[in-house]
Amino acid sequence: MTGKLLAAFLRCFDDEFAAVRAETCTATGRLRLRHQQVLVKLANLISTDPIHRVKALAIQGLPAVV
Repeated sequence: MTGKLLAAFLRCFDDEFAAVRAETCTATGRLRLRHQQVLVKLANLISTDPIHRVKALAIQGLPAVV
């Protein structure tokens, strides 16, 4: 993934809409993105996101990063 695309992808983790955050977590798992910044974003969603579905999808996407 290019730096420009990665920057845009990382912004999706902080989107105001839960559906965007959820799909970003799903895409992380499917694409098997192995970037330290992605790991940090997933960990942030797991610990702070108010939507339980987003938290669950972040947990599911975590093994693809680690």
